[in-house]
Amino acid sequence: MSRKTLGTPEVDPATFQAVSASLFGLTALGTLLSNKVGKRIGRLQTVMAGFMIGVCCTFSLGVLQSVYSMHWLMLAIYVTRCVSQWSTGAQFGSVIADYTPKATRGRWKALTSICAASWSGSAAFGGWMINKLGFGPTFVITAIMQASVIPVWAILLPLVARESEILAAAAPGALGSLETSLEPHRQDAMNISMQDIHCNASARTEG
Repeated sequence: MSRKTLGTPEVDPATFQAVSASLFGLTALGTLLSNKVGKRIGRLQTVMAGFMIGVCCTFSLGVLQSVYSMHWLMLAIYVTRCVSQWSTGAQFGSVIADYTPKATRGRWKALTSICAASWSGSAAFGGWMINKLGFGPTFVITAIMQASVIPVWAILLPLVARESEILAAAAPGALGSLETSLEPHRQDAMNISMQDIHCNASARTEG
């Protein structure tokens, strides 16, 4: 879009490139943070939280056309949107790896690669929408399309175990706790077996 179309001065290219370059470092820090959060609230929950923050930022970029001239605000929303969504990629990948059969895991990984490669096509479509509708409506439509996946993830929440639950199940003491909880039932079974033996012995003696 041209300056005339936007009605506001454009961001200096050098400034935008510097902000884009900083996304790599910020995403690395965000990934570390999302890993810690994932251990507390769950991996899929963390992915959903980061994705919803990104959707809200994308929607904001669409409806805040009146403040497009405030470059610092637009860049802050853009950075927050990118970091919040990109930082949860490792969490999402781990969920896919844990809940797909080993025999077909490679196919699912290939599918995610195809989805990533499809960004080039969506970028071309987005450019066409910008020319037809403008930046604002395009961001709003994008946010709505992204938000449509959230209900699907919500349905999967009960099926994806939290990392704290997985660690608790794999802890060395977990087997000991299970053995302790089963000991009374084993003792009852042994008592019943002993009673059966005595009854059988008595029956043979009487016979």
